[in-house]
Amino acid sequence: MDNAIVLYLESLQAAFRFVDKWKENISTRAAIAMLISTLNYVLLARHGILLGYYPEVQDLLRSCYERTYRCYLFFNNYKFARKFLEGKQISQSTVDKEVSNIAKDMNKRDELLNNLRKYYGFLSTVAHPNLKSFQARYGIKEINERVGLVCVFGGLMGLELGHVSIIRILQTTLSALRILGIIIHDETGSWDKEFQIISKKCDEMIVNLPIRDINLVIMKQPRLTRAS
Repeated sequence: MDNAIVLYLESLQAAFRFVDKWKENISTRAAIAMLISTLNYVLLARHGILLGYYPEVQDLLRSCYERTYRCYLFFNNYKFARKFLEGKQISQSTVDKEVSNIAKDMNKRDELLNNLRKYYGFLSTVAHPNLKSFQARYGIKEINERVGLVCVFGGLMGLELGHVSIIRILQTTLSALRILGIIIHDETGSWDKEFQIISKKCDEMIVNLPIRDINLVIMKQPRLTRAS
């Protein structure tokens, strides 16, 4: 997780070394704004994990998703970048639809849109204050009979929840990093090499999870590529 954050910070630093070249570019500026905001959410999630607030950290993932995919859209679509800078509202369904339209392969656009909406729905199931969002604190068994009758305050220190939460946040960070890599586009290959090392470690962590926990992290964000 920390290696991913360091790579994220180094990538933003690299971008700002050339700020004079892109500061007048509305698309790039709006995209960078989303990346900075995403990183702040990731850092907040890291703090939450250290304090044991695993259930509440889940709520931050949807905010990261919304900013990550707005970043990709703004970088590739001047019109929506301008809307953002004009203070206009852009719904997530619109963002997902426009992001899918950027895909090079026209035949895969519908599939990408479906995957984007499916993943967003997956994140929303615990971001909304419905019964399922209480499972991380109360457990699954007979939760409808126990919710509200048992007081569970503060941090919940536990290896099982902690490992799952870290992997979920790491997956989210890697998704943002993929898009950051598209923007900065390091031609030396060193950035991609470091990214692959972190990504491989994340995959190994998932494989080593107990089977009962794998379903909590197995759904990954759809991968985006450099637009033509």
